[in-house]
This record gives sequence, structure tokens and C-alpha cells, in this order.
Amino acid sequence: MTHAIKIDQLKFCYNPDHPVLSIDSLQILEREKVFLYSPSGSGKTTLLGLMAGIHRPVDGTVEILGRQTNALKDAEIDRLRGVHMGYIFQQLNLLPYLTLYQNIELPCRLHKERNRRASREGSLQEAIHHLARHLEIDHRLQNLPSEVSTGEMQRAAAARALIGEPEIILADEPTSALDADRTQAFVKLLIENSQNTTLVFVSHDRSLESYFERSVDLLSINKASGTADSTLVGPKRTGKSGGKGRQ
Repeated sequence: MTHAIKIDQLKFCYNPDHPVLSIDSLQILEREKVFLYSPSGSGKTTLLGLMAGIHRPVDGTVEILGRQTNALKDAEIDRLRGVHMGYIFQQLNLLPYLTLYQNIELPCRLHKERNRRASREGSLQEAIHHLARHLEIDHRLQNLPSEVSTGEMQRAAAARALIGEPEIILADEPTSALDADRTQAFVKLLIENSQNTTLVFVSHDRSLESYFERSVDLLSINKASGTADSTLVGPKRTGKSGGKGRQ
């Protein structure tokens, strides 16, 4: 199978004297659903930023859909991220002056390719309403973010990431403000609506592991943490490689 994300001999630091990440190898397959966990402050968000091309490696390579981020110009990586990735931020980052509908459609307004994919079987409006129905927020589309619940804002953020069928979804602690029941409901909806997409879901809440095909402990692969080994984390199919399969 083809890799959606491939990391090799990665090193990254904000301060040269204090490396944040040192990862020998991490490979994530197309359409794979991966749960990435470790304690707060251990580099999970930084790793997602490297996967999204927001950060560039100091050394080593990050390959996204067959393209090495270090070989791309800023405009090229912006396009790669905008067309081929959806990002769910921990703080959601919905624009407060736009309705939920307008927030969801934004990637398609910014990138013609996303618009074309979203409109493949009809109009963009139909695609947004279809996705909103699946995420149970179709009755809130004309509301501003300030007029809906936290759970509805999170589902709108998920819809914005999913619209236009990007190949990769990166989710950074998107359930941190929800209680346990709403967290599990959100994760189920996200997975159900991303069947053809690679999903990397970051959290410190290991109660969510069982929803994913594979889990990766960042501390076990990050040598910069001081507790890591050099384990290569590949597709988990045999109960090895530091992960926990679907239960």
C-alpha cells in the first residue's frame, strides 16, 4: 500500500540546544486511521505541524503524498496543505464573523480543486448540507459560532476539514473541551465521515485508542524525549510495533 505520510530521520528544534523531535521513522498508510498520543507538551502539535508543512525539518525528511516538504516552495506547500489536507485545530479556529455554513465552505472558496471535488455529484451547497446532516449540525448552518454549543462548533470544524475530500485529515486534540460522552460521539462521527481519508488524531486521552486502527506513542519513537528508543513504527497488523489495534 502507498504511504500518505512518511517520516525518515526527522530532527526538529525551535532552539538549537533543545531538540523537540528526533524520529527515525514513522509511516502512515493511505486511508489509515492513527491515534497519536503522549502527555501534553511532548511535541504532538509540533509533529502535526511538520506533517502539514507548517514547520520544516531541521534534518531528515517529511514526505506527504509522495512529496518531500523541504523540496517545496512556500506557495507549493500552501497549496498541498489547502488542497490535500484538512486540519482540525485544538482551538477550532472558526472565523467568528462567518456562519457555520461559511466556515465550512471556506476551503472550497480558497482552492478550486477542493470545490471541484466537493461539487462532483452536485453543487457545493448540496455537499455542505449533506456533510452537515451526517454531522448533525444542518439546523445550525446559518448560526455564528458564538450562537452554538462547543460540540456543534467542533463538528463544524470537522466539516470544514472534511469538505472537498482531502486525502489527509490532521486533528489536534479536537475533543479537549468535551465531556466523555460527547467526545466519543464526535470521534465516531469523524471516523464514519472520513472512510476514504488518512486520519491522524492527536490526543492525550487514551480512552479513545480503541476507535482507531493503530496507535502510536510519541514518547516511544521520539529520541529527543529522553525516554525513546529507535523503534520503527509501521502499519500495525500483528499486535507489535508499539500500537494497539481496534477493539
